[in-house]
Amino acid sequence: MVQMVQSKKKPANTLRIELHSHSTQSDGLHTPSQLAQKMRESGVVGWALTDHDTTSGCAEAQKASQELGLVFIPGIEISAQEGRTIHILGLGVDPNLLTDYGVARRQDRVRRMELMAERAVELGLLEEGVQGGLLKHESPGRPHLARALVDAGVVSSVAEAFEQYLKPGGKLYIESPWPSVSSAISTIKSANGVSVLAHPGKDRVEEGELAKWVEQGLDGVEVMHPSHTESEIARYRRMADLLGILKSASTDYHGTPKGDSRPGLDFPVSMWTPLAERLGVVF
Repeated sequence: MVQMVQSKKKPANTLRIELHSHSTQSDGLHTPSQLAQKMRESGVVGWALTDHDTTSGCAEAQKASQELGLVFIPGIEISAQEGRTIHILGLGVDPNLLTDYGVARRQDRVRRMELMAERAVELGLLEEGVQGGLLKHESPGRPHLARALVDAGVVSSVAEAFEQYLKPGGKLYIESPWPSVSSAISTIKSANGVSVLAHPGKDRVEEGELAKWVEQGLDGVEVMHPSHTESEIARYRRMADLLGILKSASTDYHGTPKGDSRPGLDFPVSMWTPLAERLGVVF
């Protein structure tokens, strides 16, 4: 795992950008408006809100960004299923064209959360009635249940909750009803967005899989991510160059309880320019 360098002195030929972030509309800790302020404080000049399976926070983020003088890129992170969960970022989407999609996916997420929460109660891990708090989220998911387990003293961290209970095969894991990667790409295309494979190293994506998804219309890959090792960054850069697709980078910002993390990274201009041209973004 690479420690993402977030020095206050900006390296030459870079722009401070964040293309993968989450708000309270999914599993982030800050509201869209608060996120915009965090971006400003971190020196970010442009950012994308990519909540899980919803664009419900984009209007608020857009308004706050405009007031702060930031470039805002509406986005989404679509959960897909291809033998395991794969995440596809949609950058520059039209949120209005994804409203129905978000409603449908929320119904799927609510039902899945109900089943996982019921199982947690049956096993004596959580108290009866916890479901209401978990279902209040716009896009409920395993991170919310993991935090509930931490709050209940069942585990000491979100990571431990996933390892013990919420990973595939865990006692609380319920198979997700997500669409295929091809369908996710098509959904993003239909909303006029650019599709980017998120954190491929984390999901152990092989070159053959990436090539298949490129044939299905995938536009790019997130080569730099906090979960990637230096060798993985180099590997996915090489794959992207061979396949002729866009390269992206992010901190996958969710915020931290202590508020001690900073969103954004120093995006190489050489990597950013082709992506910016596709997005129609100008600084």
